[in-house]
Amino acid sequence: MMKIKTLQDIADSYDLLLIDMWGVVYDGVHALTPAIDVLNKLHHQKKSMMFVSNNPRPQSVARRTLNAIGVDATIPIVTSGDVMRHVIQMQHKGQNVFHVGAETNQDILTDMPVTETLNLHQADFVLLSPFMEDCDDYTIFDKILEEIAGLELPVYCPNPDVHAPHQGTLRKTAGFFAERLERFGGTVIRIGKPCTPIFEYALTQYGHPVDKKKILMIGDGMATDIKGGIDFGIDTLFVEDGISRLLMEEYNFCSKFRIDHLQ
Repeated sequence: MMKIKTLQDIADSYDLLLIDMWGVVYDGVHALTPAIDVLNKLHHQKKSMMFVSNNPRPQSVARRTLNAIGVDATIPIVTSGDVMRHVIQMQHKGQNVFHVGAETNQDILTDMPVTETLNLHQADFVLLSPFMEDCDDYTIFDKILEEIAGLELPVYCPNPDVHAPHQGTLRKTAGFFAERLERFGGTVIRIGKPCTPIFEYALTQYGHPVDKKKILMIGDGMATDIKGGIDFGIDTLFVEDGISRLLMEEYNFCSKFRIDHLQ
């Protein structure tokens, strides 16, 4: 990996910047001001960019967070929640959904053409979106996950992240429970990074032809942002002072560029 000091060192080489949110411009509590400053500056200089987040909520919810921390309100956003809602509209209109995680995420199904059911055996598909604090008992979902694993229903996870930084700890997110369901023998369709559909969806929302060689993915998640960018065939910039530093995991791939923190 080539280490750089500032995003401006390489920004001119790219026509479109795709940027992760949590861990890059926001740590769950605090705004990461140097990152926000450089992105706002480049955006005002007409550099095309878009936030691409594994937030399992519509972009309007993510927008409120970005507005609160000072990110330019005209920078577009695509979330995995947006992609999930698109899948529902295209493939599951008029169907029944069993939602694991409804207590902490009602936004994802707001105004969707589906009916939520509390009876798993009346469901046409399952939505898996829970998150849990590090100190909570993650086994409370095991019984229902085992039951879901025994059924032949499509199961969607609209946030492949296994963990997310939150107030100095690692919150367990939907990807954690997707992995747990798979241990019980189930199958999960992941919506979000590193899976290619979120990148394809982002480009449809961008709306202009762009050479993949001119796209840069910026993120702090090696398993999601960086692997997703590599798999999609675009260059990547790894923000080292983020979630991957907390996870301390090893990977058999690497980013083209790296930076301590985005600035």
